[in-house]
Amino acid sequence: MTAPSKWRTAVAAVAASAAFAAVPVLGAQPAHAQYPPPSPGLTLSSTAVYQGAKIAFIGRGFASEQAVVAELLPEQTRLGNFRANRLGAVWGSVRIPRCTTPGNHVFRLRASNPNRVLEAGITVLERPGDDPCTTKAVPKQQARAAALPAGQQNLADTGDDTTPLLMGGAAGLAALGGGGVLLARRLRKH
Repeated sequence: MTAPSKWRTAVAAVAASAAFAAVPVLGAQPAHAQYPPPSPGLTLSSTAVYQGAKIAFIGRGFASEQAVVAELLPEQTRLGNFRANRLGAVWGSVRIPRCTTPGNHVFRLRASNPNRVLEAGITVLERPGDDPCTTKAVPKQQARAAALPAGQQNLADTGDDTTPLLMGGAAGLAALGGGGVLLARRLRKH
């Protein structure tokens, strides 16, 4: 082999090695973990709600996939059951029972093992018109809550979707590496 062909072979080998080393790195998913983790907190759609109306909430600081109960205090009325997502956030909406006494109450999200309680004060307002609790018998209230869908369609997309770009780059580097190997073989024959 002559000196220039050794040099070309070395360059082709380095290019092929770089391409094969870069492909797994470019194909890796970006890390979206926040540090430090968000602090626990409870956000409500409103702090004043009419009897029988819905209130939406977002709670943060629970364990991943932890079961969470929404309650109204001081009556300890269970409003719904929810499950935190993998980041420890839970959200949804619940209906305040129609026969809830107007006045100050506490909206609570409670979970156990590990124990976590998030609370916020709300004011239940008297519903205008007929009082359904005194005009006729009302069956036991069962508030239903919309559970978090498994696909988490309601979450905002907070990260870039660079998958096509990464896959194209990986394919290009693989082609470059393959071309380098073929070039090295071709130069070795001459």
